[in-house]
Amino acid sequence: MFAVGSRVGLSGPLEGVVSQVCIRGGGYVQYLVVWWDGNSRHSEWVEPCEVRPLSGSAVSRIGFVSVLPG
Repeated sequence: MFAVGSRVGLSGPLEGVVSQVCIRGGGYVQYLVVWWDGNSRHSEWVEPCEVRPLSGSAVSRIGFVSVLPG
């Protein structure tokens, strides 16, 4: 999973920065990626298959622990 703040590649030569990570049920992940086009700032939620690592991309590990009452 990419860490928030990581530079990632999108389609073609487009590059952006991971602004948020959303983890949904079943381990489904999406990234909010932001990028600039001249003076215009854009953001889009993308699937993991739509981004690629660039040099310097950071990776995060996330784990969850379930504690049952007892």
